[in-house]
Amino acid sequence: MAHYFDPRRQGFARATQLRDESSDVDKTHGRALLINGDVFYSPNSTRTVSNHPSTSLVPSRDIASLQHPVWWSSKYAHLAFIPTREFGTHPLDSLIHMPTQFARTRKGVWLEPSYILSWNRLQFDLRKIIKILADRWRIPSFPDVIDTVLIGPGPHENTRVLREKVMQTRELFLYWVGQLAYVLAINISVDSNPPRPSYQLPGDNNRDFDWDALRTNALPKWFEYLGERNWPQTLLSAVHSCVADFTHHGRVGLFVKLVQPDVDQYSLDWFIQFNVPIWYPWGKSEMDAASRLRSVSRFAPLAHQLQEVATIIHKDPGVMTLSSANSAKVDRQPWFAFFAKREELNRRMLTWEKEGEKRKRIQREYQPPTAKANVFEWLEDDSGEYQRTAVVKAERTDVLSNYGRNQKRYNAFFNEWDCIADLGDMEEDELARLYWDDEPILYDDQSSSSQTPPSNVAADQAEIYQPPPPKVQKNKTRRLVTEDKLPDAPQNASEISSVLFEHFGFVPPLQSSLKLTKKEIEDEGFRLSKALGLTYVDNKYWDTSGSFFAVKFLRSLESNTEMPATDTWDLRRGNRLPLGSSNRLKYLKRFGSLFVFDFGTSATCNWILAVEKVSIALWLCRLDDRLDERELSLELSRHGMPHRTLIPLRTSPIHMPASSPLPVRLEGYTFTQSDYDTYVSTTKNLLRSRRVARVALMAGGIAWRLAVEEGFDLVYDGPTFGLSRTRAGVRYATEDPGWEYWDDDCTTREIDQLCGAYVCYHGVFIFLFLFSSIIDRC
Repeated sequence: MAHYFDPRRQGFARATQLRDESSDVDKTHGRALLINGDVFYSPNSTRTVSNHPSTSLVPSRDIASLQHPVWWSSKYAHLAFIPTREFGTHPLDSLIHMPTQFARTRKGVWLEPSYILSWNRLQFDLRKIIKILADRWRIPSFPDVIDTVLIGPGPHENTRVLREKVMQTRELFLYWVGQLAYVLAINISVDSNPPRPSYQLPGDNNRDFDWDALRTNALPKWFEYLGERNWPQTLLSAVHSCVADFTHHGRVGLFVKLVQPDVDQYSLDWFIQFNVPIWYPWGKSEMDAASRLRSVSRFAPLAHQLQEVATIIHKDPGVMTLSSANSAKVDRQPWFAFFAKREELNRRMLTWEKEGEKRKRIQREYQPPTAKANVFEWLEDDSGEYQRTAVVKAERTDVLSNYGRNQKRYNAFFNEWDCIADLGDMEEDELARLYWDDEPILYDDQSSSSQTPPSNVAADQAEIYQPPPPKVQKNKTRRLVTEDKLPDAPQNASEISSVLFEHFGFVPPLQSSLKLTKKEIEDEGFRLSKALGLTYVDNKYWDTSGSFFAVKFLRSLESNTEMPATDTWDLRRGNRLPLGSSNRLKYLKRFGSLFVFDFGTSATCNWILAVEKVSIALWLCRLDDRLDERELSLELSRHGMPHRTLIPLRTSPIHMPASSPLPVRLEGYTFTQSDYDTYVSTTKNLLRSRRVARVALMAGGIAWRLAVEEGFDLVYDGPTFGLSRTRAGVRYATEDPGWEYWDDDCTTREIDQLCGAYVCYHGVFIFLFLFSSIIDRC
């Protein structure tokens, strides 16, 4: 009798039983653990697992119930791929639409049904894709541990309860991420696609570039398989970039047997190549097998890793308790130190604040804006520490409305709010509004025409005044408007003079009766205001005597043959305010391509300021001498000027984090609004990294504009704490052997993703649209 072997089933078995006994296992990130008296070892995870592994599962609507590793079984293997907190941002953040407002009635708080429908659609699509990819290579079926992530529209008790349920739904989507990552890993293995592809991009001369290799790396076969079946490429690209990203270590993992494994257990090499943590017992039977078999000895723990377990076994319990207590000390109210530092900075900013900036600040203090101000929430992270987290623009008003008057502070100098639940208690009227004790009905859900809750309900903003948007009349003939037509308070009349002095070194004469004619004011005033980057024509300035010399000064700068006059340019000897008299200039040094301000014993922080453009270095020298390094960095950040904050570190190689793949689009694809929405969400996720946001703020140009809402404290406080440990940054040579200057940095791929790069396939050729190459020119 003939037997039929399904080649797809054979491919699955061959891929999951992969063994590479010729190479050693990388155990530098391994750790031995003592669990209930038994020693377990993981060659690829340092995570602490305190509970003994189970063979059963009791799921709930809390994703944490699924984030504990269990023993291997074919029906629970997919749980090993569920992301944990260590994974970073939620892999589906760009696809999960989160509500910013809720509808309220006397019966309670309601969730807009459109959000539930969008979640249901996403859940349906994910489950469908999982089934298609599982059937593609005959992956053994496995049960769904949960049925659905959805919640009902309401009524819910209050806003806080509903918000918690919404976040619970978002986290439960991680279960479908785990299932999808599991079947994707098998498809990648069978298709012989690399688990962690390398994206080697072409240079300026790409005639000899291996485009086929890039296509194999950037476009896995499962993507083409689903794309040919007309699945939305926005969804597929998000899955490709985030769910199928196996460069991270943050997955649940599972317990396996190294000796006498189950017949259907996948090989340990297969889990390791996809960065899925594994743990296995390490006892007498394993050590005996390791002494005889190469297949077991290659997974043996390193000597110092076993020594750590031995130390724990014999360590005095009292010492362990004391050590744990010391390591657990966390500042439970870090905002007080933050506010104290801010108040000191505010006082210093008063000393050099320009008149126009002062008028705007006073106006903001009198009428604090909401939607037009940056908003930050102080939220606890996984370690119990509070982090100052930026709120996206669309959610600012709603977030502010959820905090009481005693729970938020506004800083008019920086035009930003800080919201802290533990800062104070809500007033009685605010509690009543929160729980709807005596709140008037906004909407009545008992309408005979519809039984669904109302939509598009604006959050209550009674405690915060939001001024109406100014109406600016467009000038049909000229793009600039005159000062008297500006909706805000008039700019300081000397702002043009400040720009000319700080950026160009223009020094107006002390006394002169020369003035521009009315015709010259009309023509030159408009042209030069536009050239200086101003949005208005300040007729008051152009009618002064200094404007005559300003026009002459700028004309000489434009000329290739004429230099500005000695009495109007601070770079000329004999000027009454020569740049050489700047106290800051004597601290300026040249290191390779950098202009470094090394204040030596006068330094106020542990890092030094550096810029690459001489024009920016001269601009810094012209600023008020009372500004220190932090305040100079703040001014650079506020003006979007590129710079570096360098710390000296021992010489070491650069270790940048692995990059996620760029989003992919197949031949004939037409971009839509959903692509832009996905990009906005991706940008938000990238900027959650303190390193990425900080580098973007210091880069200037497009990157600066995208990150400006994250707050300038990221730059003001200097390089990130982890730079000295991870070395994910940029380095510059110093005069001292063995030492280098370091600062945070981004990978090229991170900048490309931040600025909206795509890999677009057009038939035989590949078009790679990258922004990183033009960042410095913007």
